[in-house]
Amino acid sequence: MLRFEQTSHELAELSTIRSRAYGEHTQNSARSGLSGDILYREEFDPDIHEEEHIEPGSLEEDLFEVPHVKIVNPIRPMSINVIVHQPSAEGLEEVLNYGEQRRDFTRMIGRAIGSSIPGITDSVTLYAVGKEANEAKKDFVVVSNNGDQQDELDEIEDITRSGLTFIVSDFLKLDPGLIRANNKIIAVKANIPEDLELKARPLVIRSGVNGGEIDLSNPSDLERVNRALIVNDLRIQNALRVSGIAVASVVQDRQSNYGINRQLADRAIANSVKETRLKIKH
Repeated sequence: MLRFEQTSHELAELSTIRSRAYGEHTQNSARSGLSGDILYREEFDPDIHEEEHIEPGSLEEDLFEVPHVKIVNPIRPMSINVIVHQPSAEGLEEVLNYGEQRRDFTRMIGRAIGSSIPGITDSVTLYAVGKEANEAKKDFVVVSNNGDQQDELDEIEDITRSGLTFIVSDFLKLDPGLIRANNKIIAVKANIPEDLELKARPLVIRSGVNGGEIDLSNPSDLERVNRALIVNDLRIQNALRVSGIAVASVVQDRQSNYGINRQLADRAIANSVKETRLKIKH
């Protein structure tokens, strides 16, 4: 299973910010334990304490010559949601299998983030949202719809209320300007290589960027459409950032294991988590 180690480290740092509610407080009362905010220590009582919570060599044990346990407010577990956007593809995108590749790529990233949560007390829920969400039945909570963008945005907003949320999408069919931003959202812009650059080939396509037909065997046409693709990618990322959402950009690498450069992807996602943490602290 693919795991992002730098991302896991940054999530662990984020979970220490207890002033920010990233999920439900599952422990609200003091209890004995090994981790948490220490309130006081008391003598070990086998009827109410776990033996594994005894603190060997504590000052109280040295003074009173009996085992003691720490009474703590447990560290609050962090609740994380990962939403993978699963829109349908039409026309040439469907013929060339681009839509299915994007959906597969977002699911892979979603599972990797889900495997990167730092602690045994943390929890993660994977959601698949969109017209083709049923493709993601394994490991995901499926939220399928008819492809209406407003319905998808409403569903995403409902999910973000319950915890820190990663939205994994190419954002080509999910308008970033319509996402209601807050400090609990991190966007992972996941693209296949063709979203950023088309290769020369004997094919005429209808451009979804500039309109009209593009002859991919014509160097000037190819340069024009590739320039437009880069501009559109930057536009989407800027729109997310202007909304206050941290962004990680990840591109499929078909030559690497799992179809991704793990080090580059991990660094990008970890930086977006760090950006969110610093924003919350200030």
